[in-house]
Amino acid sequence: MASQSEFKRPATAQRVEDRMRRQDASSIETTVLVLRNASTNLVEEDFRRLIPQGKHMEGWTLEQGDILKIIPGRNLATLEQQNYYYLLFASKLSAFTYQGHATRIARMAASHTPSSMTSPIAVPPGYTIDGMDAHSAIQSFALVPASQDLDLRQLQPPLSPMMTSIVRNQGYNPLVSRSDRMAFEVRLTLDGPQIPANRIRYVLLQTARDRSLAWSGGEELAPKITKWEPKSTVSPWDRESRTARAVASANNRSEEEQMQWDIEKQRRKTERDGMTTEFGPNGQEQKPMRTLGVVYVLGFYTEMAAQQFVRYWHQRPVAWKEDDGDQGLEDELPPVANAEILW
Repeated sequence: MASQSEFKRPATAQRVEDRMRRQDASSIETTVLVLRNASTNLVEEDFRRLIPQGKHMEGWTLEQGDILKIIPGRNLATLEQQNYYYLLFASKLSAFTYQGHATRIARMAASHTPSSMTSPIAVPPGYTIDGMDAHSAIQSFALVPASQDLDLRQLQPPLSPMMTSIVRNQGYNPLVSRSDRMAFEVRLTLDGPQIPANRIRYVLLQTARDRSLAWSGGEELAPKITKWEPKSTVSPWDRESRTARAVASANNRSEEEQMQWDIEKQRRKTERDGMTTEFGPNGQEQKPMRTLGVVYVLGFYTEMAAQQFVRYWHQRPVAWKEDDGDQGLEDELPPVANAEILW
């Protein structure tokens, strides 16, 4: 487990580090491997355990072979994680070596993992195959089940506009370049009635006081809550659509040009919104209808706080206490939280 000092790294320092890594990733040598048909429950360590470190590999060092970034595929409309991952490497050699090493272990796991009563027994600790500790290697492999083929391939250039943006920013630009982004974040959705962010915050403040535990990992009792409103949902595989071409144009802009472009776009949107306000039959402003499937991003100061939040709230009703004991939802049951670490 990481030290407390690592957990409490300021968000500003995290952003500086991410910016430096994005600059490294934007070099022409950056190579992308994509893992398809994988579990959505994988974590970063599942990939990094497979970085080859053996001295038998001539010319290989951990620094040369380290993964620059691991990016879970996501639906940008909902931030829902998909069953694929992008692995960014500093060079083709690093990507090729990692791909071969992971494939070798996958085949080893498929050959030596018992699947029935008639299968050979599992390899014992210390058993080596071609100089590799087979037992340790198989135990460390979690990318796909032993019964499933490993689909880990290199993306060949030229990359699509969206994929180029992902490489340049070391992530989905609408997600990683947010001005209010925090070091550790959680995706929160609700099953059942959709309640606004201020009501969610009220529930978290109540439970924090009841438990004498600040959810944020900092001085604030509740984490920062932001409604997710995506700017673009273009597919990473899209090369020809109007939206894809717009992303390609954005990739060619400098940061200053992009900032001015975003300001102008927001100004036009504000003008449009001001002209399309809807009113009821008597001239009164209509109340907004309940929005289904709202996605919230919750920001935390420490990784531990984000993990504790997910463990406590995932699949738990988001209910609150009123002075009269009512839950505030009339005859409806309270919504149920779906919480996952956003990485």
